[in-house]
Amino acid sequence: MNLSDFEIIKEPFACILKKYNGTDKIVKIPSDIDGTKITTIGSYSFMGSSMEGVIIPKGVTSINIHAFGVCINLKTVVMPDTIKYIERTAFYRCESLNKIIFKGTPEQWKKITNNSPLANSVKVIYDTSSKLSSFLNIVSDLEEIEYKE
Repeated sequence: MNLSDFEIIKEPFACILKKYNGTDKIVKIPSDIDGTKITTIGSYSFMGSSMEGVIIPKGVTSINIHAFGVCINLKTVVMPDTIKYIERTAFYRCESLNKIIFKGTPEQWKKITNNSPLANSVKVIYDTSSKLSSFLNIVSDLEEIEYKE
């Protein structure tokens, strides 16, 4: 991952991830760029990317329209419990998406996916622990995606 792969819009107290230009199969979104925390995954920012997995950092609170739209190879997403809003079409036509590892509770997930296609179409694994073994399981899942042919 290279920070230059990410285009951002800086606001006084936040940062919107505007565009990802990289080609990594597993994308780990940085928690901040140039000292400004990323709080929003902007509209169309990953649209059509060939990535297979993405790790969204703690501090991100919203995922906007078509942020991951038409990422047809995207299989696994790791989301922090700081997510408060996911736009209904954020994962539009992500036909391979079959697993979300959510670092929050089922109650939090229900709140943020109310009336969303994600509510019932994807397996959600709730992982509220911060233990190393939990982290290693996530990394293992993503490595399996990366090296599986």
